[in-house]
Amino acid sequence: MNAPAHAPANFPESRRGEAARALYGVEKIKRMADDGRFVFSSLGEVARHALAQGNFEETRDLKSKPWLERAPTGAGEVDATGGGFLIPVEYERKLVDSIYAESPILQHCWLLESDDGRSRKLPLIDETSRASGSRWGGAQAYWVDEGTQPTVTRPRLKQVELAPRKLMALAWASNELVHDSADLLSPFLERTFSEAVAFEIDNRILLGAGAGQMQGLLTSTALLTVAKQTGQEAATITQGNLIAMWSALPSPCRRHAIWIASESAMAALQAANLNASNLIDPYPRSGSPEPDDLPRIFGRPIVETENASILGTVGDLLLCDMRFYCVLRQVSFVLSAHAAFNSDQAIFRITCRVDGRPLLSAPITSLDGSTRSAFIALATRS
Repeated sequence: MNAPAHAPANFPESRRGEAARALYGVEKIKRMADDGRFVFSSLGEVARHALAQGNFEETRDLKSKPWLERAPTGAGEVDATGGGFLIPVEYERKLVDSIYAESPILQHCWLLESDDGRSRKLPLIDETSRASGSRWGGAQAYWVDEGTQPTVTRPRLKQVELAPRKLMALAWASNELVHDSADLLSPFLERTFSEAVAFEIDNRILLGAGAGQMQGLLTSTALLTVAKQTGQEAATITQGNLIAMWSALPSPCRRHAIWIASESAMAALQAANLNASNLIDPYPRSGSPEPDDLPRIFGRPIVETENASILGTVGDLLLCDMRFYCVLRQVSFVLSAHAAFNSDQAIFRITCRVDGRPLLSAPITSLDGSTRSAFIALATRS
């Protein structure tokens, strides 16, 4: 059911943004009086009013009481700059979209949302072999004659727990930028926060230790490392490496996998002149169903990231089906503002909660006896 255009006084505050969008549209949200409050026109305006909560002179000059919903912080609710305020949903979603756009890896993961920020336990099939009697952790089908009783089997299950952890990002802005133009402050905060948060999440997806933080691919027991070729030179990537990595990926994963490469690994791929073998397509051909302007190996996109390892070390080139990496995040973002009087600046802070880990605990033994995994890395070449 759509929210009413002019929300009544008892209409839930968390949905007043929906009311404004229903009347004016997302692009032109206008202020509207309602119980002495109004809808903000931009994230910059939200930030300015968050800062004003700790400044009596500015608060006294506001013609309308700012509509900001305090974050649930217990004893910290008295301090306007301590606990912070929930970012209105329309700007929260825009910020989330910006984070996903800035993150070359996160957007390929299996994403789950937690409204309350609590941990979640996911029931999964504990499968480590594709041999008969081991599929789905022990389920098996039989061809039987009439009246024959088959052996009773059942799948083996496991649980993966995701517990969102606090991630904080800070942005410094001059007081001139804060007070002169909310329109300029909005893109500044959106880009600053989205790039900072995206970098940290991508870094943890690859390198997280798993103890009190996200579990990274390179520290996961599910990672399968493919050996270098005999006599291979240091800090190189060869056609044989790429073929070996592709062969180690289970066939159902090949339609969804991505290559994750460091900046130095991309340079090595280009220097190797692998285009001549048709292993690498520089960009999707005209009419491609996935025109994303990404180079490809075996038809799958190469995602370049500064978080990947330096050329010649484990993690400089990965082949992964990121559907088997789950990220759980809390929906709401909290914004707070603080004045830095000694430098005539304002400090804006957002906090969110996020956790992630692979859904596989180990590589899988395929039906032909070879070892495969949804997460493939290339061994050190030194």
